[in-house]
Amino acid sequence: MSRYSITIAAVLLGFGSIALGQPALEELKDFKIDGLIRFRTLAEAETRRELLVQAIWPEGLPAKLPARMEIDQSVPELASIRTENFSSATLLDVDVSELDFHARVFKLRPASGEPITRLAVVQGGHMPEGAGNYLSAGLSDTVNQLLRDGYLVSVVQMPLVGWNSDKDCILNGTKFTIDKRGTAGHNELFEKVEPVLKAGTMRFFLEPVTQAINAMLADYPSAKQTMMIGLSGGGWTTHLYAAVDPRVDLSFAVA
Repeated sequence: MSRYSITIAAVLLGFGSIALGQPALEELKDFKIDGLIRFRTLAEAETRRELLVQAIWPEGLPAKLPARMEIDQSVPELASIRTENFSSATLLDVDVSELDFHARVFKLRPASGEPITRLAVVQGGHMPEGAGNYLSAGLSDTVNQLLRDGYLVSVVQMPLVGWNSDKDCILNGTKFTIDKRGTAGHNELFEKVEPVLKAGTMRFFLEPVTQAINAMLADYPSAKQTMMIGLSGGGWTTHLYAAVDPRVDLSFAVA
């Protein structure tokens, strides 16, 4: 692991919340993990990955590029990102699987001026409401450090959380509206959409990352590393996303 990876992981570990309800160490002393292992070789792991991708996206991992718009560095969503750390900002508008459900992703170019060879996705979790919390709990510190280290950074938030305000989607010609936000909104999303999409419901959580990586690699196809790091629900997203997309070289989930 590079010193950059250790630095970024340490930032989030220092600011992230400690998970509650973890079993005491003595309860784990004789725990046998063998029954939880579903594959033991690289080939078996790749087969599992392909099955997971097909369950979520029957046509395979999307190659779609999001709509994009260059924006001012001073937008309120980026208030906690130091302007001296990035030279430009691009707003990516992700239409999840053309369901007319949109996620907003902010792609930031580092100010160093050096050739960009490393890409990073920073994934937020179940953040408290309010613009002041968009990148709280260490997320802004992580983005700032990655930019200082020369990473091209895409900042993603979960659906119905933070700056993601879209609550409508059209599925098989029927419009769905999710009335709640945060965890309650996610529960409502699954209740209304999962009976139709089944595992494809995960697209609402994963496809913004897919399209963000597509956009970054379209701009910098020779990049040598793609990292993903997430906090809380974003840590859960990071765990799952790294399992479906082999382009992610390093992943750090902080719960």
